[in-house]
Amino acid sequence: MIRFLHFSLVLILFASCKSYQPNANFKPLVKTVQNTYFSDSNSEFVYNTKIEALGNTITGLLVIKPVQNNQHRVLLTTEFGNTLLDLTINENSYSKNYAIPDLDRKVILNLLSRDFRIMLTQYWQVNQVANQNTDTIYKSEKNNNNYYLTYKNEQLQTIEFAKSKQKLKISYLDVTQNKVQKIKLTHLDFNIEIELINTDF
Repeated sequence: MIRFLHFSLVLILFASCKSYQPNANFKPLVKTVQNTYFSDSNSEFVYNTKIEALGNTITGLLVIKPVQNNQHRVLLTTEFGNTLLDLTINENSYSKNYAIPDLDRKVILNLLSRDFRIMLTQYWQVNQVANQNTDTIYKSEKNNNNYYLTYKNEQLQTIEFAKSKQKLKISYLDVTQNKVQKIKLTHLDFNIEIELINTDF
């Protein structure tokens, strides 16, 4: 299944695109906003994980350990504790500590590290803002990519990642006392979804 995923991702990443921006009236604003869900370096976050990719399903555990500001250790294991993938993810890069051979492919490592980096990044420098009903949407630009962070009552709800079109939406669900019980990472340009459910939920 993982080899099939690698082949399919290579084809899809060359798909054509069109422009994307949320339907909102953005205005200039320069400030830093935060995602504080994974900022406590004294905590370890463990999620039951289901990856649905192109008609196939992978299940396991995802362990997230903050190391320092905007740096996290991310470990993907089977339900029996066998390590599948071990990454250290920084603000602009990642390092591979271990990967099973079927995951040790550049297109897969780049995709997963990018998704997790967006999900975990603590500090976001934004340059535009829009109000939509009770939501506040901030726009951040990095390396010619656009990120839209939606907050409700000062609590982060979603992050959308777009290049020339919307590519990824991350939804933080069932948040209590700044702990995210459920997270969905949905790819909008091809059929991959990652669902994380806190093991204590």
